[in-house]
Amino acid sequence: MAQMTAKLVHLLSEAKLNLLRYFIKNTILCKLGDELR
Repeated sequence: MAQMTAKLVHLLSEAKLNLLRYFIKNTILCKLGDELR
């Protein structure tokens, strides 16, 4: 049971990191796009 919980927590933190990275990348791309236009 504890192992399962640890796995879930790990997956959640990974997903959070991926979302954050994706969000930051999109923000930067939008800013760059605005400046290039």
